[in-house]
Amino acid sequence: MKLTEETINNLKLTIMKYPTTVIALFLSILFLSIHTEAKKPKCGAQLIHAIIAKKDPAFFSKQAAKRQEAQQNFQYKQGAFMKTTAQVTIPVVFHIVLNQNQINAIGGIAGIQKRIDSQMIVINRDYGRRNADSITIPSAFKARYANTGIQFCLAHRKPDGTSTSGADIITLPSTTRKIEETNPNGQDLFYDAKFTNGAFNTWDPSAYLNIWVCNASLGNDTNGILGLTVPPYFPNTFGYNPNEVGIILNYRAWGKRSTGFEPYISGCDKGRTLTHELGHYFNLEHIWGDDNGSCPGDAGYSDDGINDTPIQKDENYGCPTFPSVSCSVSAPNGDMFMNYMDYCDDICLTMFTTGQVAVMQAEVSTGGESYSLTQNNNICNWPAAIPSLQSTTPIQVAPNPCTQYCNVSYNEQPTQISVINTLGVQVWSAAPSAIGNTNTFINTQTLASGIYYIHVQFKDAMQIQKIIIE
Repeated sequence: MKLTEETINNLKLTIMKYPTTVIALFLSILFLSIHTEAKKPKCGAQLIHAIIAKKDPAFFSKQAAKRQEAQQNFQYKQGAFMKTTAQVTIPVVFHIVLNQNQINAIGGIAGIQKRIDSQMIVINRDYGRRNADSITIPSAFKARYANTGIQFCLAHRKPDGTSTSGADIITLPSTTRKIEETNPNGQDLFYDAKFTNGAFNTWDPSAYLNIWVCNASLGNDTNGILGLTVPPYFPNTFGYNPNEVGIILNYRAWGKRSTGFEPYISGCDKGRTLTHELGHYFNLEHIWGDDNGSCPGDAGYSDDGINDTPIQKDENYGCPTFPSVSCSVSAPNGDMFMNYMDYCDDICLTMFTTGQVAVMQAEVSTGGESYSLTQNNNICNWPAAIPSLQSTTPIQVAPNPCTQYCNVSYNEQPTQISVINTLGVQVWSAAPSAIGNTNTFINTQTLASGIYYIHVQFKDAMQIQKIIIE
């Protein structure tokens, strides 16, 4: 993406108007996504880096030094890591920040859970070197195809200890919020950001990997950006608010398509946007080095700092045919366009390299910026009980075990009732209009035999009751 001086000035003006860093960055990116190449919506990393570099000219050299140190540290202890084949697991929470129309378009609460489930499968396969489409990796690059040793689990405990399915749903007003100012071309800036009433809804970023799923648009634009990441080292290195650490995803580039009617951006329906953004979270750069289309010897040439990713001129789109040589120095095999840190369609992205893994593993090992996330696996376990809430809003479920039905009774009318299986998937829910004043009937005949959890949400508390369906 070519950043002109006028563009940078527009970014600076936007940042001055909106003091919260990510709001400014997010709005700036939405503005730029229309007034640059319209080939496809993009990741926001280039724009964040351009903004930081204006404030700190040493930004790119700091980035290069950090990646080089990570690779060296990993190479020193690589043998021990590979012998133990130890993996780390990181708790994830999805903050769904959409209006009701957008929620309905992706299938409501059940659709949200389906997207989450499919997304978790994709990132765990991609980061565990278990993606079936790896068979398409050219033989020239196959030996570099690596397992990151990183896995992800859905958070099932909120910061207050109560239970969660891993989805924190915030329903916005049906009308999109509008910034009062208009950009220089007279278009209004529209956004659905990760904030409600100006406040963060971040869960402790040292324990949870926060992912905000929202809408990104500008004027008549329907695509906006695909994703935007604030990595864990940004607070200490560049003064960011720690509550801004995490990933923003466009809701139409999130999860894996299951039907032909779901709203997805073309080429972005296999869940690889999050695979890409997680790479940025763990300190990877775009594979071509964000150098505005330069090869070695060209002015401004840069690289991604990874030893085993080929040098390439610029980002790739669609699904190129191997070999695709953009810089002669990388002949005969050319670009590694199937790398998750390129811009090809989801269906063509299939691998991380050993060098990229070195950087990511350094981030999650002892002393790394993301190490604390790996020490909170208990967050992924459902709480056994919530005794602090039992006396205030008790519930009763009968019969239990259930055969054809069960009845939930209570003293205070709930706002929501749902049934969750042991995988954390919601399998039944009642609309507010269907919830009775003293009890709610649940038909269990359509549910498979097994253990489930009934979640009853009240105004100020949630009750959970384990049930058995026979």
